[in-house]
Amino acid sequence: MESLKILLEKYSLGDLASIFGLIITIIGFVITFIKVRQSKNAAELAQVISLKLREDLQRTDTVIEFSAAIISMDEIKRLHRQRAWEILPERYTSLRKSLISIKSSNDKLSIEQMRKLQSAIQNLKSIEEQVDFAIIHKKEPDNVDKLNKIIALQADKLTEVLIEIRNKIGT
Repeated sequence: MESLKILLEKYSLGDLASIFGLIITIIGFVITFIKVRQSKNAAELAQVISLKLREDLQRTDTVIEFSAAIISMDEIKRLHRQRAWEILPERYTSLRKSLISIKSSNDKLSIEQMRKLQSAIQNLKSIEEQVDFAIIHKKEPDNVDKLNKIIALQADKLTEVLIEIRNKIGT
C-alpha cells in the first residue's frame, strides 16, 4: 500500500487521472451537445414536413371541393336546359354555401382567387333571385341562354383556380 502511494506521488498519476477524466468529460459533453443539436434539427425538420403535409392536405380538400362545385355548375346548366325551375333555387343555395365555405376556410388563396370565388358567389345569388322571381310569377326566367353563359364563365374561372391550387400540391 505504501509503495502504491509513493508511485502515485512520484509519477503524479493522480493528476494524470484527473486530466484524463477531464478530457473524457469534455469529449462526452461535446458529443452530447452535437447529438442534442442533431435532435433539435431533426425535430425542426419534422415540424416543417408536418406543416407542409397539412398544407397539402388542405389544398387537396380544396381541390375536391372545387371539383364538386364545378360539377354542380354543370348540373345547374343541364337543369336550366331542362327548364327544371322548381328545383334550381336549392341548387344555387347549396353551391353558394360550398363556395363560401371554400373561401372562408382557405387563407392561402390569393386575392385574385378570392375575387373569382366572390364573383361566382355573387353571380349565383343574382341568378337565384331571377329564378325565384320567375317561379313566384309563374313564368320562365328571361334569357335562359344568358344564365348558362354566366354559369359557364364562372365555372371556367373556378377551373383556373382549381388548376392553380392543384399545381401547388407537393411543391
